[in-house]
Amino acid sequence: MTIFVQDSCSRGLIAMANAGEDGNGSQFFFTLGSTLDLQNKHTIFGQVTGETIYNMLKLKEALADENDRPLYPTRFIKTVILNIPFSDIIPRIIVQESEEVKDSLETKTPGVKAMMTRIRNKLRDTKKKPKKVESYKIDDVEDDKDIKENKQGIKSL
Repeated sequence: MTIFVQDSCSRGLIAMANAGEDGNGSQFFFTLGSTLDLQNKHTIFGQVTGETIYNMLKLKEALADENDRPLYPTRFIKTVILNIPFSDIIPRIIVQESEEVKDSLETKTPGVKAMMTRIRNKLRDTKKKPKKVESYKIDDVEDDKDIKENKQGIKSL
């Protein structure tokens, strides 16, 4: 990223914290006075202009703790870009869905409906409690009698 060169580092500059080459973070800061130490160190990309500079100076009056962090964080409600110096930026076009697209999404083919029903049923099956399986001992005397009777019945057929 190229560094925005300003003739004088004055108040009202908007800069991004830079921790080295390609190390721009998500920390932004606004200058409230002359800051020559920002030159060629941090990425300065904007400037507060007009009457809003007085609102920026009110930030200086905010209460801060011993680490210079504001006790009550300031929130910016809106920003306005006055000049776009880049001619190659294409503005975003927001397209709303037409009624035809909404109708096609709502009307589903019978195959899709059947598939969704199967998936829903499978999900319901997993939510059911597992069936109790009764276990029998192989060594039961009653089971041995039943097996002998079944063997005799098979031989007679």
